[in-house]
Amino acid sequence: MSNKSYQETIITIEDEDGDAKDGDVKELYLSTSPVGDFVVEFVLLSSESSESSESRLWKYKFRMYNVITSKQDEYSDLKASKALSCRKPSEIDISKPKTFEFAKTQSKLITSEDKLSWSVAVSDKLYGDKPHESIVRLLAISCISKQDMTYKGSKNFNNYKNSSDSKSSNDSGFTIVFFINQDYQNNYSIEEKNLPLDNYGGKVKLFSKYKDNIERTVQNLDRFFIVILNVSGIHKYYFKNLNKSIIKQIQSLNKPKIRSFKYPKRIYHALNKNKNFGPDFNLRYIQRCLNLHYFLVDTSDEGAQYMELYDLRTNQLVNTFKRQNLNSLNLIADIPDNIAISNNNKLLAYSSGSKVKLYLIESSLEIASIKLNFGTFFDDDYFMHFFNDDENLL
Repeated sequence: MSNKSYQETIITIEDEDGDAKDGDVKELYLSTSPVGDFVVEFVLLSSESSESSESRLWKYKFRMYNVITSKQDEYSDLKASKALSCRKPSEIDISKPKTFEFAKTQSKLITSEDKLSWSVAVSDKLYGDKPHESIVRLLAISCISKQDMTYKGSKNFNNYKNSSDSKSSNDSGFTIVFFINQDYQNNYSIEEKNLPLDNYGGKVKLFSKYKDNIERTVQNLDRFFIVILNVSGIHKYYFKNLNKSIIKQIQSLNKPKIRSFKYPKRIYHALNKNKNFGPDFNLRYIQRCLNLHYFLVDTSDEGAQYMELYDLRTNQLVNTFKRQNLNSLNLIADIPDNIAISNNNKLLAYSSGSKVKLYLIESSLEIASIKLNFGTFFDDDYFMHFFNDDENLL
């Protein structure tokens, strides 16, 4: 198992000949809402065209699912049913599913070797003026370029800047934001919002300053923001006036702008140490630092024997935790160890080597230590997550 976020999964689809053709599904990216009740599937398609791949306009669409609780007796073949928490996705039927098309410059990046990966995020639901009449969710997709994840000063960065692909592109990826609308008859629609995020690509997250389990109205949408993370830092965009008409947005004197923040110094030291491993490694590094709305700083440089936990919603340090980094890969690269944070934001599980330690986030107190037994074939890269009533499972 790999240490990928449970909120985002990548699937590559091929046809019987091993090569997807025009109009067929190329890639699927899945994202789950923070509270886990909604799933969006981003489907990348190539345009049916006789034109060359360089000039082809790419298309995409979305599939959506409600996640419902299954009755335990539906799985009678599973033992200890009382210990199981069963969920299953129910696909939302859209009578007229919409297919979107990328712009020419965006399609050029997608087709080129500069494209590295995609990131998808979907928010929890917001309620309209009358909660029983309408529901809205925010959806974001980000196309990540190699430039977004290439550390400046590295050999990869210099080679990339001198390449012919780089000279013919705008270097950075892009991010697109959508509204998912649900009316009182449970009809769904998706509309794109024109936001100034064309030159920002990276790991994308959608957050609110409110707690995840509090019902919010569309009027409170200004409290929502998108976070884009790449090697240059953390970039935030607040959805100010997004719920208002286009005319009012244009008339607004306080137009929202993207705010960029630097990582803690230890992160840049780690990126510098890892600079020769390439953009794909840096993308996985940043992914490993993320859990829920938290960002982990856990490095081996400077002999640090502690990790720092930051809240991306507030940009504040939550707490520091004493730890011993036993990751054998740190001999050749600076890699964060595995963490998992409970849904109630009270517990932190930290695994390194064959040990897992549990901490209270508020006080940083270590409350338990667990010895893992993986046998002979031990793998440092495994999945860890809190399930049910914050019971830890590996």
